[in-house]
Order: sequence, then C-alpha cells, then structure tokens
Amino acid sequence: MEPQINPREAARQQAEDAVEEARQAVRDTETMGDRIAAVSRLFTAKRAAERAAKES
Repeated sequence: MEPQINPREAARQQAEDAVEEARQAVRDTETMGDRIAAVSRLFTAKRAAERAAKES
C-alpha cells in the first residue's frame, strides 16, 4: 500500500525546494541584471514558502 501524500506538506516542500533553487540561482549569476532577477525570484519563492507554512 502506498503512503498517502498530504497535499499541504507537498506544497510546503515544493515551496522550500523553490527557495533553495532560487538561492542557488543567485549564487550562479554573472551579471547584475541576472542577479537582480534571481533575487526577485528568491523573494517570491520565500513568500510562497511562508504562505505554505501558514496553511499547513
């Protein structure tokens, strides 16, 4: 029997993964424009993770 996946836990984990991917993108940027875009994505991902944590 497969374990059941909690949708809220899955959403929270996805949000945390997105934050980590965004952090890595900031580290990997070479130009200032790319870094600004990556930081913007990082903040968006952090807000999504915070919302997911509040909902769970």
